[in-house]
Amino acid sequence: SACEKAAAWAAAVALFGELRGASVQENVIAFNATISACSRGQHWERCLALLSDAPRRALRPDAVSFNAAASGCERGARWASALAVEEEMRQQNISPSIVTLNTLISACSKGSYWELSLGLLGEMHGRRLEPDAISFNCAIGAAEAGGQPQVAFELLGRMRARWLRPDAVSWTSAIGACSSGHAWDSAVQLLSDMQSAELRPNELTYNATITACERAGIWDQTLALLEGMSQAGMVPSQDTHFIVLSALLGTGQAPRALEFYRAAVERGSVQPWNAEEPGVLDFHKFPAEAAKVAVRAALLDALAAGELGRMTFVVGRGKHSEGDPVLRGAVQEVLRGEFGLECRVDYSNPGRIHTTGKRLLRLRPERPRVLCRRGARAHARAHTDAGDAPGAAAPLAEEGRRRAVA
Repeated sequence: SACEKAAAWAAAVALFGELRGASVQENVIAFNATISACSRGQHWERCLALLSDAPRRALRPDAVSFNAAASGCERGARWASALAVEEEMRQQNISPSIVTLNTLISACSKGSYWELSLGLLGEMHGRRLEPDAISFNCAIGAAEAGGQPQVAFELLGRMRARWLRPDAVSWTSAIGACSSGHAWDSAVQLLSDMQSAELRPNELTYNATITACERAGIWDQTLALLEGMSQAGMVPSQDTHFIVLSALLGTGQAPRALEFYRAAVERGSVQPWNAEEPGVLDFHKFPAEAAKVAVRAALLDALAAGELGRMTFVVGRGKHSEGDPVLRGAVQEVLRGEFGLECRVDYSNPGRIHTTGKRLLRLRPERPRVLCRRGARAHARAHTDAGDAPGAAAPLAEEGRRRAVA
């Protein structure tokens, strides 16, 4: 059981084997704990192997055994295997419970088979099972995975008709379905309905709504939603800012994107500068387009401030990683293609790119137009109390709010 809680599946399997070798009577409780440990460790193959091996060990699996195995398949996104477990369960004359059906619905949603999820939800009545909030949340998650906003709306209505109160998961998944289905206006309406239902949206809810607007190219609405998060007392994360930045870039708002990025850096919402290594920008967890904006801002600010020292860009996939770096090409594209700068990859750590002050000096006579000249020192002020001055992104957010209302 301790191995199960720690998801130490290998230790659980080994211990289970020792019990048999030591002639200690194996029982279904130990068997179930072993399958559960493998399930939590996302080793669905081991779950199925243990289940298949039960007859040889003179064990008769019970409902807990089958549910644990199905859960392992669900965690491993193996919907067909999860359905096969349920079929074997019925062949053993063990009635699937609400837990079983919920697991199957979730497994099908991860495989984007939303029709199967709805079919399983509909089967509950025939099996004399009453769907609960988890059942509907799993089904709404399937609608989200399949990009079916209308299905998500219908499921929300069915929940309320059964006197089941949709929770944050319900609303967020429904909004996510709007995002996948390019129904940005419905996503915004659902967010409003959630607030009217006296439920507080969380960051995932806002991110799903902002993503719906970003995919539809409604950049002004993304700014308004970001401002709404702040007004609700939330602190938008770096990932949230990246979604808004993507909306601006995707609609040709490059100057606004640069201004928005700089404001986020000054507030400390986005932190590209390595606090322990001056002149180093660390792009771990940066999307490629955000990294390109960061490079442009760093170079322009360095030129404007006359601080033309060596600059290093951490693009990942270095000496501690495997595979090709995904950001190296994006950073090199800006350095070479837009600024005409030579750069070199660190031979001792290919996850880093360097350019020097001498190379930056070649650009200095051109004096590129700079929207804000404080960004070069923004990393040194990243931890300054944001309450000391109004947010630098307020004008952009206000503009977005006005356009969204209009």
